[in-house]
Amino acid sequence: MPRQFPHLLKEDQQLWIRFLEANPTMHKQYDYDVRVGTGRDPGPETDSNVRLDAVMLSQRRIDAVGLNPDAITIVEISLNAGFTQIGELIAYPVLYRQTFKPTLPLRRLLVAETLQTDIEPVLFEFGIPFLLFPKED
Repeated sequence: MPRQFPHLLKEDQQLWIRFLEANPTMHKQYDYDVRVGTGRDPGPETDSNVRLDAVMLSQRRIDAVGLNPDAITIVEISLNAGFTQIGELIAYPVLYRQTFKPTLPLRRLLVAETLQTDIEPVLFEFGIPFLLFPKED
């Protein structure tokens, strides 16, 4: 199992490793730091290499995408999940569909150590599943 995950902070990596160890067969494989959306183009007056870099750096990036034969799962990983992660889990499936045109259903999953105040009822309202992995002492 790889121990380096692009784009994840060190603390988030430790949380993700706890998730993977607890759920070794949830997904057949994972893609990390998946770029979606169009990004921001600085315009044709910008050098083509710089322009491409600017677009790529400004694209949204999904922490992890779990792949199975029957579905694709957009995974957001956060130590203390809040409204930012809810927004990402609402928006990322839309952008993933636009970017990759998948034929499989898209699912969402929040992996966190803790939830901020008032987050749990919002997750339930939007039908966003979540798994909590408190930090081990």
